[in-house]
Amino acid sequence: MARRWIAPARLMLLALGLGAAASWAETAEESELKAAYIYRFAQYTTWPDPPSGEVKFCSYGQPAIDEGLRKLQGRTVQNVPISVSRVDSPQAAKICHVLFLHVDRRGELAAWVAALALQPVLVVSDLPDAFREKAMIVFAVEPNRVTFRINLTQARASGLSLSGQMLKLAQEVR
Repeated sequence: MARRWIAPARLMLLALGLGAAASWAETAEESELKAAYIYRFAQYTTWPDPPSGEVKFCSYGQPAIDEGLRKLQGRTVQNVPISVSRVDSPQAAKICHVLFLHVDRRGELAAWVAALALQPVLVVSDLPDAFREKAMIVFAVEPNRVTFRINLTQARASGLSLSGQMLKLAQEVR
């Protein structure tokens, strides 16, 4: 049972590489699947000042995602090693290149997104309200499938460029 996610996760990685849809069974390893997506999102993102030294992956609000992100430690994005850490405030998140954001209250979500609005931080969330609040990439979990929406306008306002390959795979692009 613990290995049920491996084949679907490989399909998802293939989908992001080749353009097919990804299917998966909802299991306890959902956080690892989200982390794999986040890794691929970073691979298809260009920052105004390319990361040097390390690509900083950060998270706030969902401890379960931390383990999935920690498994990325040692990998690279655009030939730069990844570092993973938790942040506790929007101010601390300004040093991140990628932020996974999961908050309990909508007002808190709006405050985080507003504080990072003009920062070159790729903000990824799994909260339905996050798309309205201008997070850049938002997961949409459907039965047996995970998709994502992209707020391209917000990404560009922050100085980020997202690959056309990634845009083609998005359920929605604004």
